[in-house]
Amino acid sequence: MSDNGNPISREKFMEELRHFQNGSVSRRHFLGVTGLGTAMAVLSGTMPGRVSDLLGAQA
Repeated sequence: MSDNGNPISREKFMEELRHFQNGSVSRRHFLGVTGLGTAMAVLSGTMPGRVSDLLGAQA
């Protein structure tokens, strides 16, 4: 997602991916600009078998 709440275009995504592959931007920047960081956080929070469950920690 961009700052205005609209999804990132395919062209902008590919441009950011190329920047990331060339090493000119960090992983944190790439994940933030493309919205993939937020998507990963949301999905990891809803996944069964979280790390705390695997380690036997009490919730």
